[in-house]
Amino acid sequence: MKEEAEQSREEILRLNQELSILNTISQTVNQSVDLDEILNKSLDKMTEMIQIRSTGIYLLDEESEELVFVAHRGFSKSFLKGTKRLRLGEGATGKAALSGESVFVEDYPNYPDMIPLAIEEGLKSVVVIPLKSRDKTYGTLNIAWKEAHQFSPFEKNLFSSIGQIIGVAMERASLYA
Repeated sequence: MKEEAEQSREEILRLNQELSILNTISQTVNQSVDLDEILNKSLDKMTEMIQIRSTGIYLLDEESEELVFVAHRGFSKSFLKGTKRLRLGEGATGKAALSGESVFVEDYPNYPDMIPLAIEEGLKSVVVIPLKSRDKTYGTLNIAWKEAHQFSPFEKNLFSSIGQIIGVAMERASLYA
């Protein structure tokens, strides 16, 4: 009985933490219609609240059908230079953008579509969340760890929800542009 109560208490604390993070990010992205500000402030809040060191956002350039790295935190200059543009379908990022489905890779060095530059960067685990609203994909939210990381259902839900919030904010910004 005591174990169940403790487990229930942990669940409530985790849900409160998730709601707090989502509420803060939602408030942050809804303060502006400037796309650059939305993207950078959302990354700032994520790194602050979730203690993520390496994260970034790619936007889809519909003309060239490439993804362009437009906002980032915690990556080396050589990594940024080499991954500035990715083709749709290339690596986990391109696959998520093409399919519209999130990609969670716990063992990135053994991922069949890994990008060698990411291995040189030391990335061990990667999450790529498509940023979309309705049926339109605007880009991807990328989160990376330099240590092996197992994704809990809580994290998968949290990252997917953050992607939805940013995707809707991107749609709103594009309507104002």
